This record gives sequence, structure tokens and C-alpha cells, in this order.
Amino acid sequence: MKGKLIVISAPSGAGKTTIARKLQKININWGFSVSCTTRPKRKDEINFKDYEFISENKFKERIVNNELLEYENIHGYLYGTPKNSIKKSLNENKTIIVEVDVNGGLAIKLNYPKNAISIFIHPPNLNVLKERLIKRGSDSLNNINKRLKRANMEIKKSNEFDIQVINIDIDNAVDEINKKLSKIIK
Repeated sequence: MKGKLIVISAPSGAGKTTIARKLQKININWGFSVSCTTRPKRKDEINFKDYEFISENKFKERIVNNELLEYENIHGYLYGTPKNSIKKSLNENKTIIVEVDVNGGLAIKLNYPKNAISIFIHPPNLNVLKERLIKRGSDSLNNINKRLKRANMEIKKSNEFDIQVINIDIDNAVDEINKKLSKIIK
């Protein structure tokens, strides 16, 4: 397997989805791994593009059938990465972007040490992160506080990632990541 996994992880609200999508636009041959989740779809999300939105029962069935590379319960919702699409992309020597939570990113890196390039996106600080989460408008203040608490745990794990970038300006962050990746991926 010579394909590459560009694993992008960050605390919720740090910009990982936007960065992943911008990297994919710049690198048009790169694919995107669609994770599955039990959380409700946000108004601007598209099923099978942003996530595969499934029931909790279907998600648990995938766990039992060993169909997920990694999965985690985050704030009461299940998120996971399907194994088949990752294996298929690697076997076809493709580069694929995998956008996952921090624990998921580390699990993928552990499972595919020769193929995965792990990237951690830092928010400028927790105050900016809180502002971004409020501005997103999809979470209650209680959920935002849960996300901020989890962000502290996630930031502590950032040194386990291959590349770290602070997302002060989204375009600068994308440019910095793309330059670092171009030295690794030929």
C-alpha cells in the first residue's frame, strides 16, 4: 500500500473541515474520506458528502461487524471512519484526506504508520475557539462549554501529530499545510 492518508484533526471549531475542503480544492487528485455519524445533519451539510448520517443502531451494527477503522462517542453522538474506503484508496495508491477527531487521528496513525501524515490544527486560543463555536450557531452554550473542555484534552495530544499549524487565518493555515505536505508527498 503506497497511498497516503492526510489525517486532519483539531478541536471542534478550529477549522478542520474548512481546511480539509480547501486542501482538496488545491490538490484535485486527492480524495476525501466520508465519516459516518449519528448526530443530526446541520442545515448546510449534505449526506454522503460531509458525513454519512446514520442511526445509532446502524452505527452499532458496523462496530459489531468490524467495519470501522476507528470510532468514538463525542458529546453523545457516535463518529467513525469506514475501513473499506480507506483500504481501497491505499490499495489504489491514492491520497485521501481523513478529517477526524484527535483520538481518531491518533488511532489511524497507529494503524497506518507508513501511510498516515497526521496534522493538528490549533485554534489561536480558547477565547477565539469559543467565539467561532458561538458564531457557527449549531450548539447550545452547554454544548459549547463541553467542546471547550474537550479542546483542552485534545490540545494536550497535539505533540503526537506530525504537523501542527495554528489557524489564525484560514488561507495562511491552508498554505502552510500544503507547503509542508508537498515536501512529504511527491
